[in-house]
Amino acid sequence: MHLEIEIVGNIGSDAVLKETNGRKVLNFSVAHSERFKKQDGTITETTTWLNCSYWDAEKVAPYLKKGTTILVKGKPSVNVYQNKQGHHVADLRCQVSVLRLLSGKKEESAPGTNTAATTPPNGSVHTAAALSAENLQNTFGDQPNLADDLLF
Repeated sequence: MHLEIEIVGNIGSDAVLKETNGRKVLNFSVAHSERFKKQDGTITETTTWLNCSYWDAEKVAPYLKKGTTILVKGKPSVNVYQNKQGHHVADLRCQVSVLRLLSGKKEESAPGTNTAATTPPNGSVHTAAALSAENLQNTFGDQPNLADDLLF
């Protein structure tokens, strides 16, 4: 049995590229927030953080900036450890196999304008296999905007 998760959220901080045993890995976190109404009528928001590792995908590092909305799919894992205060903490992780850029971080701009900072067109799909130098241009080329089809 192969377990895979899919989550849509915003990148918490710029992706960090590291090298481990001769391979490059991008590490970043994704925040997924949900709002719901309690029985008493108050609206509550919960946020779940997912720490992600994306191997051999260094070419997308410039696009994984804080605030970018993405969809990630991959193999989940949970690491439970004891923090400095002595509390047990669960670290939810994902080894990413597919990443879809849904939006870029919005730059400060004049009212009424909508600009994205250094991001490829919405809906770009990235897998480790798709990131070869030969087809990188095709990966970032014109693709339909699938973000409008996702329910948040």
